[in-house]
Amino acid sequence: MSRIGRNDPCPCGSGLKHKKCCLKEQRANVLSLDASRLRKIEERLAGQILDYMKALYGEQSVWMAQYEYFCWPDDIPVHDEIHHEMVQAFTPWIIYNWKPELEEFLHELDGELDEEDLPPMENPAQGFLRDKGSRLRAEERRFIELSCAAQFSFHKVLDVRPEQGMDIEDMITGERTFVQDISASRMAFDGMIMFARVLKASEDVAILAGTGMTALPPVFTDEIIDLRNHIRKGMEALKRESEAGRLKVTLSEIDVRHDYDLEIRACYHRLAERIRNPAPLIMQNTDGEDIVPLQLVYEFSCSPQEAFDKLATLCNGESAERVLHSANPGFDSSGELETAEFPWLVKRSANSMLENTVNGRLSINGQTLTIEVNSQERSEAVQRKIKRRLGRSASLRYIEELQSAHPGVPAQPELSDAEQQELMNSPEIRQQIEAMSQRHWQQWLDESLPALHGQAPREAARTPEGRELLEALFDEYAYRDEQLSQEGPMASFKAPIGTLRKELGMA
Repeated sequence: MSRIGRNDPCPCGSGLKHKKCCLKEQRANVLSLDASRLRKIEERLAGQILDYMKALYGEQSVWMAQYEYFCWPDDIPVHDEIHHEMVQAFTPWIIYNWKPELEEFLHELDGELDEEDLPPMENPAQGFLRDKGSRLRAEERRFIELSCAAQFSFHKVLDVRPEQGMDIEDMITGERTFVQDISASRMAFDGMIMFARVLKASEDVAILAGTGMTALPPVFTDEIIDLRNHIRKGMEALKRESEAGRLKVTLSEIDVRHDYDLEIRACYHRLAERIRNPAPLIMQNTDGEDIVPLQLVYEFSCSPQEAFDKLATLCNGESAERVLHSANPGFDSSGELETAEFPWLVKRSANSMLENTVNGRLSINGQTLTIEVNSQERSEAVQRKIKRRLGRSASLRYIEELQSAHPGVPAQPELSDAEQQELMNSPEIRQQIEAMSQRHWQQWLDESLPALHGQAPREAARTPEGRELLEALFDEYAYRDEQLSQEGPMASFKAPIGTLRKELGMA
């Protein structure tokens, strides 16, 4: 393509020389565009281009584009958040990124028009620029060009500048940009992931020109890394094709975000749906078993004292005498044991955060033994233990599932606010919680974590991708910890991010 000279006719069709028209306006206006002016241009052009598109392609084009934007679902969901998604993300996408497909139009029209009678299959904004460009200002034409080049991607918030904007990083390309957006700076937090288009007018001026309504938490970083790795493999294949001379375009002409637009959108919609409709919470106990509160009722033929002596070893192997001391025992008129309550207590491994785990509770009342556990697995385990200890003298009468205030959560006595506060203010309780927290974070460094693709933090810190996942975890911890009270014993469980960074060589 030949270079347009200063004295050549301006390509916009105005009839003026280039130096008197677009070249002059570009130098005077475009480089001085600020975020506020970009917003005004964006608002002014959106309606015009949508009207142009509907007149050219018909109302059905909007429906076709909607299904494509949402990756062809069976039905487009209808609720308030999707409505905002249509305004803030779909609209800029259909205007500046969507390109109608001939086959889809022919299918939609069902033979009503011949192929040669259809309008050109091109992006609405590009068609508008070609047909109406001579009536537009240079800054408007430039805005359309920049907007058509902007593509949706995942952007991680690196640093929020209150009442100004944010430093963000494109998680697909690695490009870093400061975007001016006051309203977004009020809601964003470090590590938050946005599905957005970035329009960069100059080195100093960039705005978000289309944003998905569902912000993603840092814990989704691993899934976006998986997408990025998939894209990189595709680019490596294209590179091999280019080097072998089988590719008609050079790699420099390929826009990764444009060519993988479908995969990027599909990933966003999948993750956003998980935020809007999270999977039901599955409660599990310390052994990783699904919580099902169960009550087992036995009858035994031996005396309560004999049963107690044989069952007391369930309390972490302690002697019957020591267990009886804390079992709230009850005796009949002759001084014989009649009632007792004690835990099924199991000692944990040396590297566990908790020294012991209460696997259940046993209650003896006359010739009846009642056991409460919180999983099917523990129910089966305690039945084996009862059989070994009491043998034929005990018979299981029935097992029933207990009801609780919250599905999946075992019922347990509640403390009043005053009792909870008194308990939490106890120096002994505070000391225990702080010790537990220290053990937890020390062990965290060497624990396999799903968020790190099964790696332990020390292992993950050795690779760039692992450090990226760790940064996402730290962002998630920091955001979560901001929601906790700054005082009280639970503050001890806040992640010591500075200490962890030093331990991992990431400080």
